[in-house]
Amino acid sequence: MQDKDRAQLGAELLKSLVQTAPTSNESLSVRAFGQADAQNVRFFLYQDVLEELAFASAYRDEPCFAVLLGHFAMDELGAFIEVTGFDGLEYRDEVGEMYRPLRATLEQTMRELSRGETGSGRHIVGLFVGLPGCEAALDAEIARVHLSLFNMPYQMAVVVDPKARKLGVYARAPRAKFFDAPFFVVRANAAPKSEAVAKPSKAEVLSESAPAQVHENVTS
Repeated sequence: MQDKDRAQLGAELLKSLVQTAPTSNESLSVRAFGQADAQNVRFFLYQDVLEELAFASAYRDEPCFAVLLGHFAMDELGAFIEVTGFDGLEYRDEVGEMYRPLRATLEQTMRELSRGETGSGRHIVGLFVGLPGCEAALDAEIARVHLSLFNMPYQMAVVVDPKARKLGVYARAPRAKFFDAPFFVVRANAAPKSEAVAKPSKAEVLSESAPAQVHENVTS
């Protein structure tokens, strides 16, 4: 990321810093995965985004990747990050081939963000990788690419293993190692029965009995 891009992102952050984190109410359900520490940044992932990414990762046998879009913000409880969309989904034969096309996608996305073409006030909040057989672990190549291209503190790495139907979320504080990040899944509640239209889930990525960090069937 170039200096002018960082300056642009800093300006965007200042404009949208104070917001309200998603909470369970009549229109939303918020479900926690892992034990969040009150001192840490909170991570909110929208279920419809997870379903689209899980579907994409299972659609072909090759690894895939995308840039995660959303918001950095703060409320009375502290800092939080929302994942509300993604950009530039691509497939490659090997995960080691994603660096160059991902860098090009990041540069293009930064230009679009600066022109307001990818949604009002949205930022680049992390990296998504779908990698069959990885058990949703933070592969060394994924970590290397993330360290090279994602320079903002707490920009996350979301890793899906479509074969094992597992998902892991990782982040990194300034000058620190990656950690397994607890997170929240935000789902829009169904409309009343008279208004609801049945819509099957595209994918299941996590279960209630899953371990605290690498999760199964998140979207169920």
